[in-house]
Amino acid sequence: KQINSQTLGLDTLSVQDAYTPKGTAVTRDVTTYKDGGTTLTAPTAAEIDTALGLTGATGTAAVKFKDGNYFVEVTGTTAKNGLYEATVDAAGAVTMTANKSTVTGAGTVTKNQIVDAVTPAPVDTVAAATALTNAGVTGATGNTSLVKMSFEDKNGKVTDAGYALKVGNDYYAADYDEKTGEIKAKTVNYTDATGATKTG
Repeated sequence: KQINSQTLGLDTLSVQDAYTPKGTAVTRDVTTYKDGGTTLTAPTAAEIDTALGLTGATGTAAVKFKDGNYFVEVTGTTAKNGLYEATVDAAGAVTMTANKSTVTGAGTVTKNQIVDAVTPAPVDTVAAATALTNAGVTGATGNTSLVKMSFEDKNGKVTDAGYALKVGNDYYAADYDEKTGEIKAKTVNYTDATGATKTG
């Protein structure tokens, strides 16, 4: 839903005179990793059998890593190939579990992984921009950012107004899950000052 005088039920002049909208860009901390000094020891075929309840010692393991977590990708078995959750001890020994993972995009590693840097990055708004476009918002594709909204009155009092998607000079109300990064644009049908039905 677009945040403006029409959706608030106020005339434009009163909004502009009484409140100053401010949008502060929202970022997420992105952690990157690099090789440490410890070589990883992948599970042996026998250890794969023990973890997965197999026999025959036909499996091979590759150690994978993504977003601070280790995994073991098993190949060469008849029925239990796949990606499994794993842990790594201080000596680099990798212990796999029988818990299959749904993670995609994990990369192969041969060393323990340590934090390289933590940097703020813009929140991904591609899906939210698509939702706005589907709701009839022009120019959302490639031009949408997530902001934290506030309104300052003429006395300098600042009121928190939640999250919004900024498209050009327009703001559209949104819900944002800080843990998952998911954004949901609030698009509704409403009637503008002329009586016309709008989607915003």
